[in-house]
Amino acid sequence: MIPDILKKTKGGASGSSLPNDELLVHQAESLILSGDLAAATEKIGGAVSGESYAVRALLALLDDRRKDALALFEEGLKRLRKERGVRRIVFDSFSALYYPPLLIASGDVKKAATYAELARQRSPYEPTYELLLCLAGFHSGKGSDKFFSVFSPARCKKEKYKKGFLFHLALCLSWSSPEALIDPEYRSLFLNALDELRESGDTFLLYCVELAEMLSLPPEKQIPGRKLPLRDLIPRKEEWMVALGALTTLGKGTGGAKKKRERRILWEVDWDTEENGTIVSPEFIPVEQVMQSSGKWSKGRQVALKRLQRELVKEPWMTRQDLAAAGAVEEVGGYDGWYYKRWFQFDGVKIFSALAGHPYLVRSGDGRPMEIVQEEPRLDLARTVGGYRVRLSPHPAEGKYANVFLEEETPCRIRVVPFDEKHRRIAEILGKEGLFVPERGKEHILETLESLAETVPITSEIEGVEGSAVAVEPDSRIVVQLAPGEDGFFVSLAVRPLGTGTHLCRPGEGGKTMMGRSDGQRIQTLRDLDAERRNRDEALVLCPALSEGEQTDENRWELDNPELCLEFLLQLAGMGERVVVEWPKGGAMSVRSALSPNAVKLSVATGRDWFALSGEIRVDEQTVLGIKEACEMLAESKGRFLPLGNGEFLALTAELRKRLEEIGSFGDWRGKELRFSPLSAPLFRKLEKETEGFGGDGEWAKQLALVEEAESIAPALPSTFKGMLRDYQTEGFQWLCRLAHWGAGACLADDMGLGKTIQVLAVLLSRAQTGPSLVIAPVSVCPNWFQEAARFAPTLNLKEFRYGDRQKILDDLEPFDVVVTSYGLLQQDGEMLHEVEWNTVVLDEAQAIKNAATKRSAAAMRLKGKFRIITTGTPIENHLGELWNLFRFLNPGLLGSLDSFNRRFATPIVKYDDKGARARLKKILRPFLLRRTKDQVLDELPPKTEITLRVDMNPEERSLYEALRRNALERIEKGDGEDQRFVILAELMKLRRACCNGALVLPDREFPSAKLEAFGEILEDLRANGHRCLVFSQFVDHLAILRASLNEAGVSYSYLDGSTPPEERKRQVEAFQAGEKECFLISLRAGGTGLNLTAADYVVHMDPWWNPAVEDQASDRAHRIGQERPVTVYRIVAKDTIEEKIVDLHTTKRDLAESLLEGTERVTSFSLNEMAALISQE
Repeated sequence: MIPDILKKTKGGASGSSLPNDELLVHQAESLILSGDLAAATEKIGGAVSGESYAVRALLALLDDRRKDALALFEEGLKRLRKERGVRRIVFDSFSALYYPPLLIASGDVKKAATYAELARQRSPYEPTYELLLCLAGFHSGKGSDKFFSVFSPARCKKEKYKKGFLFHLALCLSWSSPEALIDPEYRSLFLNALDELRESGDTFLLYCVELAEMLSLPPEKQIPGRKLPLRDLIPRKEEWMVALGALTTLGKGTGGAKKKRERRILWEVDWDTEENGTIVSPEFIPVEQVMQSSGKWSKGRQVALKRLQRELVKEPWMTRQDLAAAGAVEEVGGYDGWYYKRWFQFDGVKIFSALAGHPYLVRSGDGRPMEIVQEEPRLDLARTVGGYRVRLSPHPAEGKYANVFLEEETPCRIRVVPFDEKHRRIAEILGKEGLFVPERGKEHILETLESLAETVPITSEIEGVEGSAVAVEPDSRIVVQLAPGEDGFFVSLAVRPLGTGTHLCRPGEGGKTMMGRSDGQRIQTLRDLDAERRNRDEALVLCPALSEGEQTDENRWELDNPELCLEFLLQLAGMGERVVVEWPKGGAMSVRSALSPNAVKLSVATGRDWFALSGEIRVDEQTVLGIKEACEMLAESKGRFLPLGNGEFLALTAELRKRLEEIGSFGDWRGKELRFSPLSAPLFRKLEKETEGFGGDGEWAKQLALVEEAESIAPALPSTFKGMLRDYQTEGFQWLCRLAHWGAGACLADDMGLGKTIQVLAVLLSRAQTGPSLVIAPVSVCPNWFQEAARFAPTLNLKEFRYGDRQKILDDLEPFDVVVTSYGLLQQDGEMLHEVEWNTVVLDEAQAIKNAATKRSAAAMRLKGKFRIITTGTPIENHLGELWNLFRFLNPGLLGSLDSFNRRFATPIVKYDDKGARARLKKILRPFLLRRTKDQVLDELPPKTEITLRVDMNPEERSLYEALRRNALERIEKGDGEDQRFVILAELMKLRRACCNGALVLPDREFPSAKLEAFGEILEDLRANGHRCLVFSQFVDHLAILRASLNEAGVSYSYLDGSTPPEERKRQVEAFQAGEKECFLISLRAGGTGLNLTAADYVVHMDPWWNPAVEDQASDRAHRIGQERPVTVYRIVAKDTIEEKIVDLHTTKRDLAESLLEGTERVTSFSLNEMAALISQE
């Protein structure tokens, strides 16, 4: 029954050789589908067949043990090969359908595609494996088009695919194009499949639950023990993939691709190794390839051995080695059960000899070039205690490979040593341990070796073996053997004392006398062991990249990083002819020396409202890279090496690499041109000076001249400005004026309390004669603009855009007029404000438009202004997208589209902590963003002390909190079909309110409150010593409890929350500042910005907010210019609760923006998992 729901028409493959296990496999798979994972685990426990390991792997996968699952699948395939005696094998069970997706999730997309292709041909689940082939194609960068063409809803209906197949189609779409799941046609298809699955009761509960979750529907039941929903196995991939770097081109057949033969045979080779390194189960697959019009070889098709032996041997394009390999094919026969069959296979010895040195050998599965090296056995004569020992190396094995020795030198190099009759006879005489000859037999052994010198190569630790061999000078150069690994190189150091193509020896070790054959001639040499050791030590000194790799023995290393491998190649190239570098045939690579910026030719042309940069890098007369091509290569390589093709790489200087990285981040590519905002022109000035071949048109020259002109002006403060600006405020005023002259928007991001309003008023006054201006501010801040303008810029005519005939206000506008309104009215009456051509537009506390998706943001974007200013102490509160939206208002196009910004900056910075991307973003923003902190500019500002007061909850509060916490954990674990984000946030809100006062959760009951008691003690002490305080809470009903307490104690206070009318806000602030009230209760979000409350020298935060920057803003209502006393900030936190965890996280979360604005190390924000972890006990 299990295969039927997935099969279309195709029959199954041959079954397991263990029939009892086959029954257990089907029973266990039925239990998995029904959601009884525990019973399935117990059922499969007694099975030992290869198929049973696929079931174990699926159970491990559902338990979120991915590494275990992968190991179980691999072990299962090994067992199947032994059970069935077939090398290329696939599972028959449906559990194995999750093997290719697991490979993809592990990063081995090529292996996943290879297995899926074979399984498509041999498994009963052919349509599903075709799906998985499409999935592998998507994750190798081929896009998702094939899903929508091959498996369109129309075709699925026409082909009448069964419900199990449709489940896997939904699963594959969730792994590649999840937006397709909300497409009406697909959704209808999957809903019908879900209904059919549910009609079977619990038979397919696993599919029902998974499919319901993919369709965002509440599952009817849950599956105990399932820790990993299958849809989460493969995270959604970006449309572009970060390449492995330089080494990924290694597997693309860089060698031999320019042969002019129309056809060729590519040999795919694979093998297993025992623990002792012995090669077992070798497999050779001939693949016939055709040269395409593009000059590249086709993927090719496998050649049947019968056709190779009987037909292709007649083709003129077959090489001598191909013909020899065809000659190694033998026809054999035998019984398969009751039937006698004949088949074709390779002779194990002949095929290795035939393909030794073949230029077109690759590893099966990943296509890495590999090499078969054939050597002769040799006689080794070594000194030992009391005499000498002579042995044949290597010694022949017994059994199937008695006539050949096979050794895996690296994963891409096999050493083959064939034995003839004489070799076997010598081995038989000497024995496996060799023959011991006493000291007195020295002359006899030398005579014997001389007689054998024509038969076998000899190495000897004693001199005197002469024979008829020609003496040659020893070659003491280090031979560096390189072979590609999964992500890097395997490196071996050796010597070939007899010269190129002869036996390898370990440097400085072994016998001094060596005899062998070269070009058909017997030769001998006396090795210089000291020179070999010196040359090895020199190579280690001149190639320090080796020290960064993993040394596997004295002369072998594994370099597992592509960039490290290319650095090693560059270091090798510097050694010149002092070393000999050997690659597998067809796998050679080289690195060209570094280029400087002088090799770059660039030009700038003018577009409609942008500039376009184009150019090239000339490597030599034959090799020229387009500037876009170079930037894209650099982005993929993540290093300073660019792949030129054919195994060749270009090394860039650090300066040129930096310039190319910057170019790619300063704009968006359109074709071969980089389009960038005119405001980015200063970023290219240094590049223009460094690059001899840099040219631009007339508009480019004008733009640069305008920038230089703006930089040179020294604006004077208007004579009608009243009061004195501090030095840093004067600098801010002049900076704003220069940007206005240039025509660029400005973000004044000074720390809270440094007088941003005064600096902007000075600019408005300096520009007042040229037209009216507009100021948008939070409702609570609008009165402050009127007060500050009356004090510092009385000649400005401020108009409140709130009451009366608002259209008439706009119709009567004149120079020196400044319209002040709120963000709410901007959203409500934006159409009226959009009609005016404003001289200057100011957004105060501009974080109000941080969310690009809001109507408020959209209304702000439509405002027309010659000069735009935003002021904010927190340009980033939560994520970098907020910064992008602020600059979309200020300087449209500067940071590109949101997708482009995320690709170039947000994702690399937040996800990968890319310091280079952070530095490039800062460089773009620097001309338009000015931020000064209090520590930098205000020496006279009194100190601010922060105290976190952790209070113990009383028993009744603790009981309530723990009950709420356990209930929250249960609800989150169950899921209840709801969006987990909202579930977690709702539970967090309950817990945070319970920390403040139990009555906020259960309003019908009265609770004692540890926080209220602590606040009372603080307030009593402050009143006794003549201090006044600001009290902040994010919960208005918590403020109500505090008000009741203050009323009962007879304490006078001011009060402000989001519902307080503007006039009342003003009265409350003035009363407190005048000393009429002892404390000020303020809602955090309503009064945390724009207020000047320096009459207070204490601040109390009753509950912590997620973002500490918001708390800092609120505290700085008191700690700002005008404050003459030290300020103390209390944070009252309930001990051993979620509040304590939030405050602890502030250590790493504090001031998200500072990583960009002040150069700290990380940009982070609260993730869903972090928030869920806050609820746990740990």
